[in-house]
Amino acid sequence: MNKVCTFVMLVNYYYIFGLKKALVTALFL
Repeated sequence: MNKVCTFVMLVNYYYIFGLKKALVTALFL
């Protein structure tokens, strides 16, 4: 269960990070 929670947290973190990166890229273009 703990591994699953950690995995979900990592996925959410990378999803938000990618979303912010895409937003910044869109702003600069």
